[in-house]
Amino acid sequence: MGQAADHYQTLKIEQGASVEDVKQAFRTLAKRYHPDKNPGQEEAAEQMFRRITTAYQILSDEQRRMLYDLTLEQPKAEHNPYLERLRHTPVRRKKCELMFQELLNHNINEGIRIYEELRSQDRDFSIDKFLEYADSRDCEFLLAEAYQAEGLYANAIELYQKLIDDEKKNPFFFHFIDEINERLSKIYFEALMNPQNLEDIPVYLEKIQTLKLSKRNLGWIYKKLAEYYLDHNLPQDARRMVETAININPKIAGIGDLCRLTGITR
Repeated sequence: MGQAADHYQTLKIEQGASVEDVKQAFRTLAKRYHPDKNPGQEEAAEQMFRRITTAYQILSDEQRRMLYDLTLEQPKAEHNPYLERLRHTPVRRKKCELMFQELLNHNINEGIRIYEELRSQDRDFSIDKFLEYADSRDCEFLLAEAYQAEGLYANAIELYQKLIDDEKKNPFFFHFIDEINERLSKIYFEALMNPQNLEDIPVYLEKIQTLKLSKRNLGWIYKKLAEYYLDHNLPQDARRMVETAININPKIAGIGDLCRLTGITR
C-alpha cells in the first residue's frame, strides 16, 4: 500500500471546509457506514468507517490538518528537488527528515524502509534525537499507521505504545490517546481473528483488557472469538467465550445461535 486516500474526498468536502463542516460530514458518513448499520456487509463498512474516522481525526485537528494540507500542495515525491537532495545524503539527521517527508507524502513503504535502515545502523536509534518533539510524535504516528496498513502489527503496537508513554510524560497531542487506543483495539482484534497460533489469543485478550473498552465492544469481541473457535472445531473454548460474552453484556445481540451450538441454555 503505497498511497493513502484523500481525506477531503473521503468526507466529501472541499479543502477549505470549516471545522464544523468536517464534523457534520463525519457524523453523516459515520452513521451511514457504521458496521452495525450494514448487516451482511460489515467488513466493507468497517474499512470505510476507519477511513472516515482517520480523515476526521486529521482534518478536525488544526496542526495535523496543516501538515496534511502541505502534502497536498507539494509536487509528487519523485519530482521534488528537496526530497531528491535528501535521498542522497548520508547524514542521519537528514535521513530522519527524509523519512518524515516520505511518510507525509504517503510513500509509506519508503518511510518504513528508511526507519528500519536507521535502526539497523544504531540499536539505540530514536527519532527524538533528530526531530523536534511535535515532529517526532507525528512521525511515529505516521510510522505506526504505515506498519498497521501493511499488516505488521507488532511494529505498529510498539510505536503506538511509545506514543502513549510519551504523551503521559509530556502531554501535547491530546487527541492521540483516544485515537491510538481505538487503533490498538482494532489491531488486537485483527490479530485475535488471525492468530499465528492458538497461544496468541490469551496474550492479545490480555492486551485488549488494558484498553478499557465498553462492555458492548468487549462482549462483541468474545462473541467473535466464540465463532472463531467453532470454525476451528474447538467447542469447549467456544462455549467459554460465549459464557464470557454473556457475562460481560447480558443483552448482547445475535448470541442465540452460538448458545445453541455450544449447549448453553439461557
